[in-house]
Amino acid sequence: MKNTFKKYDEALRTKSVELAQSLQHRGVIAVESSAENLETVMLAVERDLAVESLDRNTQLLREVGAALERLSSGTFGVCERCECEIPEKRLGAVPWTRYCIHCQEAAERMRPPSAGFFRLAA
Repeated sequence: MKNTFKKYDEALRTKSVELAQSLQHRGVIAVESSAENLETVMLAVERDLAVESLDRNTQLLREVGAALERLSSGTFGVCERCECEIPEKRLGAVPWTRYCIHCQEAAERMRPPSAGFFRLAA
């Protein structure tokens, strides 16, 4: 199991670097104006999507950091809700997950619908 956790550690660290780099490119959010109404609307939509992406990446970076902390503390791979072992297939797909698939589905059913375009798969 130690080698498996090393694999997750490497994947999480790579994802963390990738997300941190993506968060450095915030120039996309610049407020621009145009004489053309349609272009102004398109610029606003692009800006909103960029903000949404930054929010999502910031949250994901927090989740990745928390997963790295769980690796260090020895609680990685254990569902935070039911305390059952999270299957390796799920960890392979979403190594930063806090929950087994059953608890994740239950949490999503209780969560109000997202106002944005994207939802974070945890």
